[in-house]
Amino acid sequence: GILSWLFIPKFAGEIKGESTFSLAEFGRALRDPVVWIAAVSLFFVYFFYTGATYTTPYMTGVLGVSLAAATIVANIRNYGITLLSGPAFGWIANKTKPSLVIAAGSVLFIVALGAMMLLPHGAGVVVVACTLVVLLGFIANGAFGVVSAQLTEGKVPLTYFGAATGLLSIIGFLPDTFSSTWFGSILDAQTDASGNVAAGAYQQIFAILIGAAVLATISSLGLYLYLRRSRSRAAASVLDRAAA
Repeated sequence: GILSWLFIPKFAGEIKGESTFSLAEFGRALRDPVVWIAAVSLFFVYFFYTGATYTTPYMTGVLGVSLAAATIVANIRNYGITLLSGPAFGWIANKTKPSLVIAAGSVLFIVALGAMMLLPHGAGVVVVACTLVVLLGFIANGAFGVVSAQLTEGKVPLTYFGAATGLLSIIGFLPDTFSSTWFGSILDAQTDASGNVAAGAYQQIFAILIGAAVLATISSLGLYLYLRRSRSRAAASVLDRAAA
């Protein structure tokens, strides 16, 4: 960092002499539909991304997976999968559109989590359960990794891109303020005197996560359709001016 500061040349106008908060930039970000749709998409993607961690106690407390196996799977999901899912989803997003990748990932998350909810209880489902947990982690990490790229997909101008990113973060990470408390209350309400959590508590949480993934799908597809319509209107406007 110090060597970079010393030896990388600075160019005129590259860095502003004063860095101040601009209400005008923030106002333009507030009026941009792309920013709002992307923020809503991030909100729901982040919601099911963080909620996917509840599959680990579900494996041990309900499906009968051993604590050792669940710990190994959790470590693979949290530390190994992240190294693969981000680049994989990023590569696909570059080839297609981030919004479409997020929508597809959300649908896959719904299918995988729904399959996990339907698994019978018992040792015979250990391999399937572990596979689904790793798959859910891969999908959730990948979708979360590319969700902010929707601002670039929407060609948010650089003049207020920073303000747009700030607004995206404020709205997108709101689940941190209530999701743990909400899910904790669901678990507490269905915990017996011995400390065992009923399967229905996790099923309720998973149903909420599926709902969030559905809304993430809708918002991401909404952004894609909005941008496609905007491009069509812009192209039609250019043709009209050329004809005139």
